[in-house]
Amino acid sequence: MPVISVCRPLIFMLALTAFSSAASWAQDGAPQQLAAESAYQAPYEPTEGYVPLPPGMEEPNMADLLESPAAEPVEEVFVEDVPMTPPVPPDPMTACLAEVGVDYTGKPPQRELNNCLEERHAESEISIETAARNAHARVTPEGRSAVRSLASSNLSYVAFRDSECMRQKAVATDKNNAQQIDWTCRTVLNDMRSRMLGGQQ
Repeated sequence: MPVISVCRPLIFMLALTAFSSAASWAQDGAPQQLAAESAYQAPYEPTEGYVPLPPGMEEPNMADLLESPAAEPVEEVFVEDVPMTPPVPPDPMTACLAEVGVDYTGKPPQRELNNCLEERHAESEISIETAARNAHARVTPEGRSAVRSLASSNLSYVAFRDSECMRQKAVATDKNNAQQIDWTCRTVLNDMRSRMLGGQQ
């Protein structure tokens, strides 16, 4: 009989016995050792290019955190936006009413109110004329086409201003109020046109 045929059953029996012993050892509740080395690993501590923190700064002390008072809320600070365009002038009627106040009857004195509105209208006429001349000087080097376009735009705007203020004046309840509305309307539209021309590049 060959030697291999005799040894094969013997090897099988030894393997089966070893497997049974391992299975019984694993089921008896004993801890399994997965590796020869310990599973615990020390935390990583860099050794090169590392500047250690002062003592007590590595990790927060919970006792200190519990005893320290609550931090004061930080007040939010907002930086005011810088206006990209000149500020819009106040409504002339509102400004003049605040300037002249009221008389003994609790109403604004009409003569002072008219003088204020008329003065503001005169200032707006000067402002729109100055803005138009400055705009003309800026576009002149661009050629005749630019000059004609500016002149046409100015004429169209003046026509719009006159017709719009006439419309507002037509619905006035009395003659004095109608004149105040006309001055207010023309002042507002003149100031608007001055800002348009002043912002022209």
